[in-house]
Amino acid sequence: MKKNPFWFNLLSIIVIVIAITSLITRASFFHLATMLGLAVVMASLGSLEFYKNRKLAYMLFCVALLQVVVFIDSIVVLASK
Repeated sequence: MKKNPFWFNLLSIIVIVIAITSLITRASFFHLATMLGLAVVMASLGSLEFYKNRKLAYMLFCVALLQVVVFIDSIVVLASK
């Protein structure tokens, strides 16, 4: 498998920083940005032949797990208002 392109690495770092920020600040804008960014990262990972590489499949699972955690946290924030 080829090395990940620069745009993918940069996008992944930005999305992870936004995800951590959204979990710390509990701002609804960051929750929406995280959900959108993680969906883009998951789509990009799916296009990078994850079925041939087990490590990439685990990364995809971790990104999906992070997306679920942020989604549950946004529901909790929404319900507490």
